[in-house]
Amino acid sequence: MKLSAEKFCKHTWALSIGVGTYASEDFVPLSSPERNASRFASALIDPNGCAVPDGQVHTILGGSALKSPVLSAIRQMAMELKDLDLLLLYFSGHGVVTADDFYLCMVDATLTALADSAISGSELEDALRESAAYGILVIVDCCHSGSLAEHAPGLFLRSTTAEFRLIISSSGATRVPGR
Repeated sequence: MKLSAEKFCKHTWALSIGVGTYASEDFVPLSSPERNASRFASALIDPNGCAVPDGQVHTILGGSALKSPVLSAIRQMAMELKDLDLLLLYFSGHGVVTADDFYLCMVDATLTALADSAISGSELEDALRESAAYGILVIVDCCHSGSLAEHAPGLFLRSTTAEFRLIISSSGATRVPGR
């Protein structure tokens, strides 16, 4: 399938999430996730850049990045997209890997209650599984982000509707960026 640049812009939808400061002392503050998420969104809507229509790019930053609303936003966007659409999901913040799963840590995440306060790889897989989008690109900028593919393999291996599903991670499964 070929899409012109103009049509590509009209079929691109994005959700950009950034969490730098956490309510729990379990996580050290990070200086750039909210700025990174904002810049990612700005680059997408820049008329001299990607030129994606403003209404198709959504950001959730800082204190607004609670598990339930973020997961709902991901689910809603994924289900609304059609066969020519591209979904870009960007997350910058803390990531935690356990023996059982990988977690994107929301603003109220705690290490003792990850399942209640962070989005697991399996929850992300479930939220995106039935999307009719042509393509899904997940960009994860956090510690251990490479383990998302390991803990949510169905997201990338068993797509029933999408032409492609990709992950770009800032680190390997066991690596911390910058170390």
